[in-house]
Formats: sequence, C-alpha cells, structure tokens
Amino acid sequence: RRVRVVMDYMMKFEPEWWRESTRENYGKRGLSVHGSSVTYKRADGSTFMRHYHTAVDGSSAQDVGASLTMFELLCYNLRHDLPADLADETVDMCVQTDNAANYSS
Repeated sequence: RRVRVVMDYMMKFEPEWWRESTRENYGKRGLSVHGSSVTYKRADGSTFMRHYHTAVDGSSAQDVGASLTMFELLCYNLRHDLPADLADETVDMCVQTDNAANYSS
C-alpha cells in the first residue's frame, strides 16, 4: 500500500493582547505550527484521511532539526493511529513538501 503525506509549516500563531500597540507587537517570534495530512485508500476502495497539527512550545525555529522531529513524531503517530488493515503490511510512504530549505537537507 502507498500512504501519501503532505507536510508544511502553517502560519505562525501570534498571541495578541487587547489594545496591543504596534511597538508591543513588532518583532514577535510567534508559535510555530506544523501540519501534516495523511491519505491512503483502504482495501474496500474508500479513502482514509487524517490531519495532524503540532504546535512547537518554546521555539519558533523552522530548521532541519525541527522538521525531522516533526516527521519522527508523525511516524510515531501513524504507527499507533492507522487502522488495523495496514498493521501487517509493508507501507510505502510518499512525502510531499514545499521544497523549503528545512525539508531539503
């Protein structure tokens, strides 16, 4: 079976306070949020799709190390979340990204 994964960093979440001035907002690092969408076809022909969103606490880095960590976490979650019909099979994973530098090292 083949599993298709689309990965990308989403827009940064920037917390905002009520009546925040421009000076207080300038230069905020924000909170990095990474998203992955997983799709595959089941044996009966139906499509299975699941979305994973991961917020990185304490760092806004979107570098190679952070991307590898997100991919490792995704693989861990897939092993536990995919239905039993894939549990005993070898799975080919096709990963699609936006060719950003953090994915292409």
